[in-house]
Parts: sequence; structure tokens; C-alpha cells
Amino acid sequence: MADGLKVKVTATADKISAVEIVSHNETDGISDNALKNMPSKIVTANKITVDGESGATYTSDGIKKAVEQAIVEMGLDASKFK
Repeated sequence: MADGLKVKVTATADKISAVEIVSHNETDGISDNALKNMPSKIVTANKITVDGESGATYTSDGIKKAVEQAIVEMGLDASKFK
């Protein structure tokens, strides 16, 4: 996961209802689209395996990994969101 990237996820066993970027150390400009768009992409698709943002692959992947980790830490089955 991207260093310093923290997310807040609201989910049930079958629905991701919110993803919020709480903090990050990503490079301004390069990561902006991923930080802005990835949370809504994940919520809309209700899955972690959405396409990343062009030019911000590292940040996009970090967000997806952070969301997956948060889901697991909630005691939910992350494989249902892949």
C-alpha cells in the first residue's frame, strides 16, 4: 500500500457504501485524479477491482489495497468485492 495512505470504509457483507481518503503522502498533481475518483469508482461498482486512474497507478493500487485491508479488518470477506 502507498506509504501514509489511510482510508475509512463503510461496508456490510455485500455492499461498500462509502470510501473516504483520510490521509495520504501522495504527490500533488500526479495523484489528484486517483484520490478524487477512486473512492466513488469503488462505491459505484461495489468492488475493489475497478480500473485505476491513468497516470496514477501507484496511488490507485494503494487505495484499492487500503480498502481491501479495511474490509478485512472489519471482519468481512473481501473476496466478495473482487
